[in-house]
Amino acid sequence: MYLPFTDLNVGFSNAENYQRRENKELLARYFVRDEYLDRILDPNVFYLVGEKGTGKTAYATYLENSEYKEHKVAIFDVRQTEYQKFLELKRQGHLPLSQYSEVWRTLLLMAAATNILEESGTPDFLKRFTKIGALKNAIDEFYEHAFAPEIVKMLSFVESAELASSLIAKHMGAGANVSSKIRNEARDSESIFQTHLMKIRKAFEIALSGVRLDKNCLIFIDGVDVRPGDIEYSDYFECVRGLIDGVWAINNDFLANIKDSRGRIRIVLLVRPDTFLRTGLHNLNTKLRDNSVFLNWITTYKDYRGSLLFKVADRLLSVQQQNPSAKIGDAWDHYFPFYAENVMAKAVSGEAGVNSFLAFLRFSYYRPRDISSMIGTMQEIVKKKRGSAEYVNADDFNDPSFRDAHAEYLLGEIRDQLLFYYSQDEYILFLQFFSHLRGKRKFKYDQFTEAFNEFIIECDSARRQLPQFFETADIFLQFLYEQNVVCYKEREEVEDEDSEVFIRWCFRERTLSNMAPKVRVGVEYEIFYGLSKALNVGRPVMVRKPWTQRQVGTIINLDRERSFGFIRGGERHTEFYFKFSEFQSQSTALRVSQKVSFEVEIKYGRPRARAVLVYR
Repeated sequence: MYLPFTDLNVGFSNAENYQRRENKELLARYFVRDEYLDRILDPNVFYLVGEKGTGKTAYATYLENSEYKEHKVAIFDVRQTEYQKFLELKRQGHLPLSQYSEVWRTLLLMAAATNILEESGTPDFLKRFTKIGALKNAIDEFYEHAFAPEIVKMLSFVESAELASSLIAKHMGAGANVSSKIRNEARDSESIFQTHLMKIRKAFEIALSGVRLDKNCLIFIDGVDVRPGDIEYSDYFECVRGLIDGVWAINNDFLANIKDSRGRIRIVLLVRPDTFLRTGLHNLNTKLRDNSVFLNWITTYKDYRGSLLFKVADRLLSVQQQNPSAKIGDAWDHYFPFYAENVMAKAVSGEAGVNSFLAFLRFSYYRPRDISSMIGTMQEIVKKKRGSAEYVNADDFNDPSFRDAHAEYLLGEIRDQLLFYYSQDEYILFLQFFSHLRGKRKFKYDQFTEAFNEFIIECDSARRQLPQFFETADIFLQFLYEQNVVCYKEREEVEDEDSEVFIRWCFRERTLSNMAPKVRVGVEYEIFYGLSKALNVGRPVMVRKPWTQRQVGTIINLDRERSFGFIRGGERHTEFYFKFSEFQSQSTALRVSQKVSFEVEIKYGRPRARAVLVYR
């Protein structure tokens, strides 16, 4: 007996909601213990890498809630206030780029100490391990007995490095071996701040080295996927790059070398692949293979019923029944008993059961968040239509209101991705480009470049400042591919109209050995199915193309030493750069205010005049 579809609890798309006490049990019921979970517990793993929506926070939250395989887990989030603190340290002259990693190493040590003291800091524990107890007393005094785990509080401690180091010396004892060791190693430091920072870090290292744990201590650092709107990307990235370096250094150089403790301390950073790749971390490919878990949910149409993604979706439905079925797929087939459109029978698994999951795959980026969001959106729409329903049919899936709502969700995901690097105004420019495709969802390379050139001229005439991804047509095409807005199509190299077409999506091509797939130039392209409505493509639109014919304008400036000038002209009175070599009226000398005709080309993301002639 199955619950009605409209009565199901489909959970949350954002896994942070499962960190709240009232929702912890819900995640425990829904979660599928898979190979990724055990790989994350490998002592050599320091990075959990995955796109937004692939489940990084869900894995961390499940481990925090469950104490799985004798691991005590804590999650520390990097928030806007932490970036602002780093910027303040930089403004004060305390923080050259080379020291970002050093500050993070100290903060990560404090996070480890915080977690250990919260989980194990009983009076007996503090008596056994006096150095970490002394650190607690020093921090308590600094916070006036309000020892708090937030990173911003830790940054306040580090920011007041001189006071912090004096409190540590006071509580750990001036005559202890720790003090002389710290002083000797810090003697060559020229910066007072750096000297005190070194003292703090060494004190935490010595204290943690002496702790003997019964269980493993695993700390996840989350939140770096979101850049605060008032923090410039360059400032943000300096901070995050220091964090990525710091995670490696603290795990590899210190935590892995603590001896005689049954329980180990480890810190794992949750990070997107594009951020990880941009850091330029030494031996990056090796670190991806040996020290990272890459969350990849890719499956094929033929094998989808055996995929982890299908198991996760089916469990969300099956565990809510009074008598959950032991057979994977029964719950899904009950709630979605229809067949996907436009799917060839030979591409589908021969197992019994409907293939409606393929319709969900077609409109997703093969991420758990996409599937759960679609189920939740479908539930809301079915409730509005019918009030109550036992299951979903094909008409519900094809309902325009569902497609519209899902398209807006996908566009919201793209927006979040772009705002990570760019401003709101630059995101709006990105959206405006698609009107120049004249409604085409599928297009060839020359049609794309035509739309790009038209867009550039329009922006230039309006004097809009364009972001870097509009530098050239090919750069923008690669950008669209990386954002999974478009795919490219390859055909078998045989002279046959029925040759097989291979559709290449960036999210499907990305693997550990190819983390930055490249788009192919000069072929056919298609906008992602689920985004079509949100980008207003899929229906032909007639647009005037005034720039495709020769334009007329006036020379307004000439630089004879460097052999270039500017023409103002065209219907929108745009300024066009041109080289003297493009002037084809050899019998006439160039002069300002001369009327000319010309063709338009786009180079380096700007409109230029070529084949310039005297206008008669």
